[in-house]
Amino acid sequence: MSRNFKFLTLFTTTIVLLLCVILASLICSADFASAENRNVKIQLTSDSVFDTDGDLLAYTSATALSVAQNDVVYTCATPLSAPAKQVTIVGGYIAVLTTDGVLSGYSLSGGVLSKSTAFDEKMPDLQTQLSGARIANLYSADNLLYIMTSNYIFKYNFAGASVVELFSTNTSALFDFDTFAVLNDVSVVGLKQQKAYIFNRGVITALPTPVASDYLFNSVDCHEDYIYFNTDTKIVGYDASNDTFTRLGDTPDKDGKIVYVGVNGKDNLFVSCYLDNSIKQYVVEDAKLNYVNSFDNTIYSHPTVANIVKVAIAGEHITAYVSPRTLISVRDFAIGDKFLILSEKDGYYYVTDGIVNQDASNDKPYVNFGYIPKSATLTITQSETDTKFGTHVSVLHPNTPIYALPYDTAEIITHKAITERLAVVNCLSIGGGQDLWGWYTVNCIQDGVLVTGYVKANDIAPYTSLTAPAVKKSVKIKADKFGDVVTIYSLPDVQSPKVVDLVDGKTVLLLQTYDPTSTWTAVQYGDEVGYVYTANIQIDGLTNVQIFIIVAVSLVAVATATILAIVLIKKRQNKY
Repeated sequence: MSRNFKFLTLFTTTIVLLLCVILASLICSADFASAENRNVKIQLTSDSVFDTDGDLLAYTSATALSVAQNDVVYTCATPLSAPAKQVTIVGGYIAVLTTDGVLSGYSLSGGVLSKSTAFDEKMPDLQTQLSGARIANLYSADNLLYIMTSNYIFKYNFAGASVVELFSTNTSALFDFDTFAVLNDVSVVGLKQQKAYIFNRGVITALPTPVASDYLFNSVDCHEDYIYFNTDTKIVGYDASNDTFTRLGDTPDKDGKIVYVGVNGKDNLFVSCYLDNSIKQYVVEDAKLNYVNSFDNTIYSHPTVANIVKVAIAGEHITAYVSPRTLISVRDFAIGDKFLILSEKDGYYYVTDGIVNQDASNDKPYVNFGYIPKSATLTITQSETDTKFGTHVSVLHPNTPIYALPYDTAEIITHKAITERLAVVNCLSIGGGQDLWGWYTVNCIQDGVLVTGYVKANDIAPYTSLTAPAVKKSVKIKADKFGDVVTIYSLPDVQSPKVVDLVDGKTVLLLQTYDPTSTWTAVQYGDEVGYVYTANIQIDGLTNVQIFIIVAVSLVAVATATILAIVLIKKRQNKY
């Protein structure tokens, strides 16, 4: 092989690889829709159909079936036989009915979405009863799958693996519904040419109310005694017990068109699909439609700069949400609970509870962030500049971290040594010197530049010009009485956390000039730094243990001498 040929081969291969990389980058940068609350990428088209169940979203695009769950999208490698007519999640499966009348089941297992042979195996009786009949529609509720053919409706119970012929008629036109739902396992509610009908006890009738003629419905679902419909712009409810309609709410997006509404029987969650490539979720509360969540083509941008940094106290039950666009709870605050406000956006405060959690999958600690409405009842505390530590503080431990924000998993700006001085900016407190949040804002020098950071209240003490480690002086601990221990505290305060308990006679290092008139003295024991009562420091002389030993030895010596003297006297007396 010639040198020119080798060069040409290498050049061609390089060009092909570069083209592949460029093509891949173009594909990856496609403008997909996204689910902000799940942080996943989904792709919807005007003819997409979908269903949701908790954190699971199953949807179609053209002839592809995908599932979004736990921040990941899974797409089935095998395309559908035809465009999907309906998708429903039931019994752990995703049931898909295509426009050619084929019913297939899919499952997500081991990170792979695939067609499930077990789905067909679970329904052998159904396949027999269908006898090749064309499936017209599907409807699911809880663990039940309803399958409509031209003149039958079958009910399959996934829990009991049983098939029941629920409704039948000899008139095929009776079940010529565009879509349907089942009310309390008794009545069939169907839509035909956007008008609503009820089939009950062999009789089909239009909804017995004049209001029905004023609405053209797109879809229907049932929950308990209530039937839910949607038009292009509104969602309405029909109470079957008293034949009344209730207008539940209009879409906030006046340019959008609602094409589907579903009811999650667990929490009465409505799901509406718009033609502008988005899915919105609502919940009915007090006969009103309240927005909950959105799947669309934008990802909500969270604040990146903390520009408030204040402690708040909940004055009522407050729910923290994923974002102003995703009103799904992150956590609930009870009255009196504390949280940290970091910023505000879109009428909400961006907050954290500061509680460190552990991710079981990778052991990475994290804290929860969320949004609470500014209208919530809460008390925002004011930072205190007049603190119990004074204007300057020292850190208590070697390599004490200074954080960018006042919570444990925040970025660490720098570490400080016990001999360095920090300037106190303020305390995140409730006032009156109470360390409500337990953090102080401080200024320090880092690489010659003045920076502002946060340090834990338990890691600092009033600045006392601590001596350098090279000139520390050894002293001994002196207990108040024999058998007692002496406590080293993290702060010059008996209410502060204990560092260590030391027995009488233990050696510690002074971190400041010894002053017998001072109540507290900073000391170091091993790698631990803290404060001890000055009265418990022995500069010179004997400690209690040493005195005890001397006294004990003296008493033993005296006793021994006494006993020997008595013995000698008796011996002398015995000679006479």
